[in-house]
Amino acid sequence: MIILHSMRWPDEVRGPSALAPQPVEIGDSEIDGAVDLIEAMAAEDLTGFHDEYRTALEEVTHAKAEGHRVSPAEA
Repeated sequence: MIILHSMRWPDEVRGPSALAPQPVEIGDSEIDGAVDLIEAMAAEDLTGFHDEYRTALEEVTHAKAEGHRVSPAEA
């Protein structure tokens, strides 16, 4: 949990317990449904996925390491 502290009057300050989520009851059917959803969304063959951000970041890193000027990305 990240908490930002700033100067406040004492009546404006809340304790960290006010930020914690309230406990909830979860039934077995909800857990079974969540497990089924995760299994349905799981992909065994990950070869179709490609991280374009990582590729672009590696290109920029290599260009900077070689001393080339990097142009800004298109909007």
